[in-house]
Amino acid sequence: NLIQNSVIHNPKGCVISVSVVWNGNNTVITVSDNGIGVSAEKLDKLRATTNHLESTDERLKLRHGLGVLLVRQIVEAHHGTVEILSEPQRGYKTVLIFPDNENAWRKRPVKSRVCGLKDSMVRQEYDKINSLNGLK
Repeated sequence: NLIQNSVIHNPKGCVISVSVVWNGNNTVITVSDNGIGVSAEKLDKLRATTNHLESTDERLKLRHGLGVLLVRQIVEAHHGTVEILSEPQRGYKTVLIFPDNENAWRKRPVKSRVCGLKDSMVRQEYDKINSLNGLK
């Protein structure tokens, strides 16, 4: 979704970069482009909204945000965080940070709204998988 957003929202083209780095504590995935970016106002809405935003170029009639919401929910389901950075005409960057600590889920509540399961069910499945893998 993040790569597709860069392609769709930059009709004149842009350079898209993807990196995956382990920093000793986290796996960090960064998707960035040097395209049109978004305004500070739209960036604030994108960070906070559960809907979508209109494109920075009204002629394109494109929407931003729903896919980013899904990305955020997937990352949070894995106890990670999402950072979004952008400036008009200076590109767009999304940073996904996944903790490598196998007990990270104990430090933060499980976001069960993503899959519709009760927290206790998610924890039971997590423990069962870890037990099978010898991680418990």
